[in-house]
Amino acid sequence: MAARRVVVLGGGSFGSVVARIAAEGAAAQPDKFCATVDWWVRRQAQADEINATHRNATYVGACALPANLVATADLRVAEGADLVIVAVPHEYLDTVLSRLKGSLAAGATALSLVKGLHVEGGALTPLTARIADLLGVETAMLGGPNIYTEMARDEFAEATIGHAPSNLGGARAFQDLLTTPTFRADLCDDVVGVDLCGSLKNCVTLACGFVTGLGLGMNAKAAAMRRGFGEVKRICVRFFGVDVATFDEACGFGDMVLSCSVGRGQKLAAAFVTSDKSWPDLEAESRVPDWRNLAALHEFLVAQGAAADYPVLAAAHAVAFEGAPAEAVLAARSRAPKPPKAAGEDGGTVAVRSAAPPRPPLLAAFEPPAKAFDLAGGRALVTGASGGIGKAIVAQLLAAGARVLAVDYGAEALKALKSEFPAVDTLALDLSRTEAAMAAVEAALEAGGPARYVVHCAGIAKFEPVLDTSPAEFDRQYGVNVKPAIFVTQIVAGDLVAKGLSGSVVHVSSQSSTLALEDHLVYSSSKAAVDHVARIQALEYGKHGIRVNTVNPTVVMTELAKKQWPADKLAAMKATIPLRKLAEPDDVANAVAFLLSDKAAMVSGTALPVDGGRSMGGHGL
Repeated sequence: MAARRVVVLGGGSFGSVVARIAAEGAAAQPDKFCATVDWWVRRQAQADEINATHRNATYVGACALPANLVATADLRVAEGADLVIVAVPHEYLDTVLSRLKGSLAAGATALSLVKGLHVEGGALTPLTARIADLLGVETAMLGGPNIYTEMARDEFAEATIGHAPSNLGGARAFQDLLTTPTFRADLCDDVVGVDLCGSLKNCVTLACGFVTGLGLGMNAKAAAMRRGFGEVKRICVRFFGVDVATFDEACGFGDMVLSCSVGRGQKLAAAFVTSDKSWPDLEAESRVPDWRNLAALHEFLVAQGAAADYPVLAAAHAVAFEGAPAEAVLAARSRAPKPPKAAGEDGGTVAVRSAAPPRPPLLAAFEPPAKAFDLAGGRALVTGASGGIGKAIVAQLLAAGARVLAVDYGAEALKALKSEFPAVDTLALDLSRTEAAMAAVEAALEAGGPARYVVHCAGIAKFEPVLDTSPAEFDRQYGVNVKPAIFVTQIVAGDLVAKGLSGSVVHVSSQSSTLALEDHLVYSSSKAAVDHVARIQALEYGKHGIRVNTVNPTVVMTELAKKQWPADKLAAMKATIPLRKLAEPDDVANAVAFLLSDKAAMVSGTALPVDGGRSMGGHGL
């Protein structure tokens, strides 16, 4: 591959230290990058100073800049660039980047350093998505606990590069470029999560600054930080389907701790409390726009009818814009001690157990994990959810920490499911009406956020001889068994792709998809169709980080099956199964949870039999 040309846009403090790192990385890797790193800055006088003195004194003081970092005020320098680092202030993005659309190299990618929120008409768009639209290229995000003054002194720092699964190559190029002995960036395939961690933590920094402005110490600040961080996590998971693991990265926990402890945003908020200056006045002095993010976030939460669900952030907004005293932040935090919960705050059941006696150290070392599969915070859409296998899947996904949207035909059955599992959201839907079902699912995603996990369990059957099979029966079974697997998945996957999120899909097929069975022409062929649909989906969705698999159970002992199957036939069936037992709904649910989880991260396009080994012998029913 030819050496890639790197351009940096924006000459502020953080942009300067990252441009410095990029120039050092390019010089050290001539086989990968062009030796010169071009740097666009807004003023020609600034460009002249950088080129003449190798300093950008206004923003990074005496920090020496490499000679291969060449500045200019001519934006045309970005034309034909392969890698573009965007460090332009939020308010100038449209003006600057719109001039470059279509002028970058084919296959170019961008890396954003900008932490901000774009809210329009009550809808919030992560800035990486905004930048990608303005430039017309895929855009990754750099976030982490990075104080530019320390980086300018070559002190160690780490960060996270968030990228869409389809942009792994571009993210790796930026990782190579920015890896030095004193700077390390890890990759994370959750660009939205990394983006929002950076912008939303700025809202929590203000809450912590208000506490500092009251003259209180680290105990009070830690309380505001912990609660505020929890609210940010819930917002990201609830509305944007962010992977909770992202918050453990440098861009999440690391950046939150640093910014709320010593960051400029919390100092800005403390000054707001102790002085009579306005936000624009304080921003002019410090060049810190964190207050704008808080205003944008509040606008979004109000539009969603959810502002009251996040009391610390609501209190911070009241202090900043509504004349509330700074004590309101701690008042929002202060509440009666909470009893043990039986349900996770964002859905998902958590067992509450009585205290157990201490375990011997040796046994304690082998204590099993609380969850066999961790789907914490992710939203799961399950069709055919109200009974049998579907109900068992709902229970398993809740136990794994997922938020479940249960889809089924009967409103009364869904009502009963809701009474048993209150954390479940329900959607009554006739899946045989394909276009209406697609529209309803699209609306549900818009209202409740993306679904990272999809399970198609809905299915119908009628067994009749070949000579008696009718076109109407064919259309009926394929309309429920096959078409939703294609078109409902299309809606969910399209939403994930648009948001740069990965996901996992499991279709509940059947062992009969591979066997020639009497009276099974329509049903078995529909399940064979589902198997192959899954393979083609796995092939095409794979580049977007979306896995697709099927589970293929034998007859499962649901309540309906127990009523329909005569005892002698069940006994004969059991005798043909190598494990000599029949499948239960939980057997299928466990397989589904495994395939959805990260434990199956390299499993896609697979049909997993859940039949005790029966299918390997080719037995008929």
